[in-house]
Amino acid sequence: MTAEILVSSTENSETRGSFHALKVSEMLKQLEMQSGWKVFEMIKSIIDKQADSFSVSKDNPNSFLFIRGNHGGISVSFQKETKEVKVSIPREDINSLYPSD
Repeated sequence: MTAEILVSSTENSETRGSFHALKVSEMLKQLEMQSGWKVFEMIKSIIDKQADSFSVSKDNPNSFLFIRGNHGGISVSFQKETKEVKVSIPREDINSLYPSD
């Protein structure tokens, strides 16, 4: 499984690449731990069609999270201070984000 990731910063630099689901999962877990936002619960709610999108933000430190479901999968955008990350996860690969029992 691969997810397309775009990382940009306020210095107008961009990095684009494909990452394995494990790296995406680790990145989202880190975001969840640092922010206190229930990222995986939000993704599950979108998969289960309980919501179409989630948007949360904090002023200090300046950060936001936006998760949206679409026909192709899930899009996750988040920013912390000057770095913004956008992740597109194909629908068929979403379950790879969750550890197997």
